[in-house]
Amino acid sequence: MIGIFLPNMRNAHQLKAFLNEDVTLNPWPWEARALSSIALWGHSWRSWPGRLYAWVFGLPTLRIEDGFLRSIGSPPHKQPHLSLIIDRKGIFYDATKETDLECFIRSTELNESQLTEATKALETIRTYNINKYNTSNVHNLWPASPKKRVLVVDQTWGDDSIRKGLASQKTFEDMLKAACVENPDAELYFKPHPSTLSGRRRGNLSLQKAERMGYKVLKEACNSLSLLANMDHVYVATSLLGFEALMLEKKVTCFGIPFYAGWGLTDDRQPCPRRGVNRTLLEVFHAAYIGYPRYINPDHGQPATLKETLAYIISGSERMLKDPSGVSSLSTAGLKDASKSRRNKTRA
Repeated sequence: MIGIFLPNMRNAHQLKAFLNEDVTLNPWPWEARALSSIALWGHSWRSWPGRLYAWVFGLPTLRIEDGFLRSIGSPPHKQPHLSLIIDRKGIFYDATKETDLECFIRSTELNESQLTEATKALETIRTYNINKYNTSNVHNLWPASPKKRVLVVDQTWGDDSIRKGLASQKTFEDMLKAACVENPDAELYFKPHPSTLSGRRRGNLSLQKAERMGYKVLKEACNSLSLLANMDHVYVATSLLGFEALMLEKKVTCFGIPFYAGWGLTDDRQPCPRRGVNRTLLEVFHAAYIGYPRYINPDHGQPATLKETLAYIISGSERMLKDPSGVSSLSTAGLKDASKSRRNKTRA
């Protein structure tokens, strides 16, 4: 049985389906003997009760995060999870240590069936512009330009993936300057994080400073893959948009060390000798989207494959186009509130 300390999991359901093991929420001290491990949410500071519990009772920890295909509909945090990541070594954005995903990528040797599966899934993602949150059906098709288009991607200030990806606020400032200097004749675009535009969280870079440096600031919501399709070169610190750009075969420069850096696919401004082997896009994609995450169908809470999850997203996107007001109820069957009270347990 796994002890659960997950403050971010109020809108996830069927934890047992994801973890494939019985779970108990916020276990009491006398329940420790029955536990195999403690589940924590990434490296969030709010996981301290779980870290303390694991340390006191000598239990191993596993870390949980949103999958790379998290949900469909807006706002994302109110939608049921389509996928979660469970990592027993670290978590995918932590470049300071080896993670399960890193092991998947390093050891991957795809057979013909796996190559076919990855190829078809990647083509589906490209065709339908499927991304992590699938909140926007606004697809931008820009007119052709004789100039190279360069995009710099900001993230929210204080995001765990920045620190653990060996980046900082200065990293973003250096990236903004470098993209400008290295592409003097290009059209320059700057993408703030959606939470920054909504005023919920601050970014690492000033929108006004980017404008003064000649960047066009992209302030309207749109589908990330459709935006990236218009770009030639994308600069990121650790953002997932960097991997989405790779899926569209764009040049990507990394100023931090995200999970997809260090495999010969990106222009890396920081080395990661621990990785040190070249991998193809399909090999990294298969590890990150097929081997690493766990998927469920939120309508019935049963495990799902990547293929089934993509079909679910496509169907939901079509319903979202027909009835945008109904998107928040796309999939609420069986939804649990995992943190109603300290004594609310989920057991099978």
